[in-house]
This record gives sequence, C-alpha cells and structure tokens, in this order.
Amino acid sequence: MIYPEYLSAIQSILIEYMPNETVLTKENADEMGARLLASDIINPNLSKKGYHQTVAVFKDRGVWTPVTLHWQTEEEGRILYVRVHTPSFIKEYGKERF
Repeated sequence: MIYPEYLSAIQSILIEYMPNETVLTKENADEMGARLLASDIINPNLSKKGYHQTVAVFKDRGVWTPVTLHWQTEEEGRILYVRVHTPSFIKEYGKERF
C-alpha cells in the first residue's frame, strides 16, 4: 500500500459513517473513532509520522459542509489518536502523542 491508498482507506471509513453524504452524527463518530483506533491499517510512509488529515463533505440544507478527520500515528504506523471536526461538534479518541 502506498500513502495515497492509505489516505483513501481512511477516508472510505469516514464516508461509510456518512451514508449518502448525510450528516455525521455523534454516535456514528464514536463508532468510527473506535473502529479507526482498532484498525490494522498501517501508515506505509514511515517518514511521515505524526499528523494526518482528510476531509469528507455532506449536504446540509443545500450547502456542502466539511467534516475533517485528523489522526496521529505511532512509530510503527498504527493509528493512536483521532479527532473529528464537524460544524456541530469536535470529538477526540485515543491518546494524543504530541
């Protein structure tokens, strides 16, 4: 797996919890956070340690609205910390490394 494929894998998990471009709920964010922390997806670019980010959008009353997913990886490339930003909430999962 190369780094762009890694980002796509993470983003596909985010999009899975926003079916048909719907709003990400707090409950779905909790499930997604737990899933990402437990996942076996390894960052293939060990020179890019630390912070990563991807964005998905949903349509709210005709306006495209972003959901930003930030995460940190440990030395071995596993996800250690996840933070989700939406217009209505910010949720954090795991333990921040820095």
